[in-house]
Amino acid sequence: MLAVVPGTPLSRLEQRGAWCQEGEVEKLEETIELLGDLTNETVFMNEHASNSFHIVAELPRQRDEAISYVRQFIDEADEKDLAGFREMIVQAF
Repeated sequence: MLAVVPGTPLSRLEQRGAWCQEGEVEKLEETIELLGDLTNETVFMNEHASNSFHIVAELPRQRDEAISYVRQFIDEADEKDLAGFREMIVQAF
């Protein structure tokens, strides 16, 4: 759940149009892909303040529940609201 901080090299690339950040819903879809692809036993934690939702799941045991949780979040999400949250986080830097 990337938050591009102003003044960083990645921020400068974005300003020049040399790199484009994906949308918030796409980031969530990538989270589902990651959850589905992890095959080792691990604990997935998404608890950083820059994340629009928080989850802790033991994989693979809780994989289906975790994916379902993220899918529900996507279904209820509004790209504009999520982008506003991301902007608020970036402004904190």
